[in-house]
Amino acid sequence: MEKFAGERPRSIVTRFIDVIPKNGDVLDFGSGKGINSLFLAEHGYNITAVDFSHKNNLELRQNAEKKALLNKIKVVENNINEFKFDGKFAAIICTNVLHFLNLDEIKRIIHKFKSNTIKDGINIISVFTKEGQLKSDKMYFFEKEELKKIYFEWQILFYEEKMKSTMEKDILGKPKMHEVASIVAKKI
Repeated sequence: MEKFAGERPRSIVTRFIDVIPKNGDVLDFGSGKGINSLFLAEHGYNITAVDFSHKNNLELRQNAEKKALLNKIKVVENNINEFKFDGKFAAIICTNVLHFLNLDEIKRIIHKFKSNTIKDGINIISVFTKEGQLKSDKMYFFEKEELKKIYFEWQILFYEEKMKSTMEKDILGKPKMHEVASIVAKKI
């Protein structure tokens, strides 16, 4: 997983919050400890936060309670392949999750993201590409521009492929560098 500093929401989320339709529901897949979910709830959005980790979900609930946001955040303990969509969302956020699936699963999940996003809603997705130091037979590394091509029929508001430090360390104890593809796409 990509390493980010402190307990701040992802910059791609804060940068594009104004693009998310107001009064819309947001789905935060792989929500972890809920940093993005809490940030978006503080800005008035109703959040469905999905993560398979009981520990992460418990911490999210505790933090939401401390901030009086439990009424804004629905915490769902589930994995991405088993989640049942029960409505459409103004935004679907899925950062650093999809590359842990195989290509068929990724295509199926992104199809669900697209079909469960309202018109003018957005998808915010980040994945690892093939460029960098990480190696794994259990991960799918995206080709250059592959994520962008998947959203060809949507309006691309932002796209980049950029080297970032990861949580994995090299033999000298330094973070390994790997390229991350990030997209913000609007359903038109």
